[in-house]
Amino acid sequence: MFYRKSVKYILTTILTLNCLFAQQKYLDVQDIKEEWKDFTSFQRRELVSYTTFLYNEGFYERALLGYFQYLYKYPKDSLEMAAYFQIAKCYEKLDNWDLAKNYYNRILDEPLSNNHRHWAHKIFQNKNEEKPWFGLEQEYFMMDKDT
Repeated sequence: MFYRKSVKYILTTILTLNCLFAQQKYLDVQDIKEEWKDFTSFQRRELVSYTTFLYNEGFYERALLGYFQYLYKYPKDSLEMAAYFQIAKCYEKLDNWDLAKNYYNRILDEPLSNNHRHWAHKIFQNKNEEKPWFGLEQEYFMMDKDT
């Protein structure tokens, strides 16, 4: 009987001390951000995968909710234009042509990061009274120096 009580007391003490000292103490906000950064990127990948799955299975309304949730949670993300494209495709599948066109136009109106014509055109529009010395021409790739 005495042996049982002492074992019970020892186990209770060990469990109590384990609970007290096992919790990790955060030093500052940066520690929390560092620990959770992979978790949030995991959430991002999971949201994209799940929403793509919904689209592929034909659940377009639910996929729309996922894509809008993605745009809300991750604004200005590198996949923003891809999300707009998927939203447009969902609306197209739902025969809502006006909204599909709206989201396709959002993609077309967004200038590419390596194409500066859009910004040059805006500058030229502001200076209508001045004549530029160059124009916005299409680039060509020369295959042969004699052509």
